[in-house]
Amino acid sequence: MKKIIVIAVYCVVLFMSCNNRDEDRGNDEVAEVSQNGIASVVKSYFLYHEIRNVDYAIYINDVLAGQSHENDGIPGPYKLNQYITSSGKQIVKMIISANSREREITPEILGEISKNTGIYLLLNKDFENIKELKKLQFPNIEKSVPSYECIWEFETD
Repeated sequence: MKKIIVIAVYCVVLFMSCNNRDEDRGNDEVAEVSQNGIASVVKSYFLYHEIRNVDYAIYINDVLAGQSHENDGIPGPYKLNQYITSSGKQIVKMIISANSREREITPEILGEISKNTGIYLLLNKDFENIKELKKLQFPNIEKSVPSYECIWEFETD
């Protein structure tokens, strides 16, 4: 599973770097600056998921980062750096909703989504050592519901 996430994150970084070639890239990466003023570590934060067949909205610090209605969304990973304005606690909110394909959100659907959803940190584009910061698991539900919302926190520095 880690290999799939690494490949997916690599593809997003490659795609974003090609698309952002001529734009201001100030928010693309978070760099730690050493005392002599030279960037020593470049940090890229990602949210990876494989949400399928249901509607969803993903918010990072109350800003919409991704969504899908009637299966028109693009699965993760999403680069999160542009949604992180300061170090410390960050908030992730997901709203999962039924649609014409899945009439209800079942415990099984939430369990399936939880298997591969998380926040990841990439240091200096070292794809071999991507680090999971937070596994985003939905709490168990006892019966099916039309929609479900969950909030998680993760830390950045």
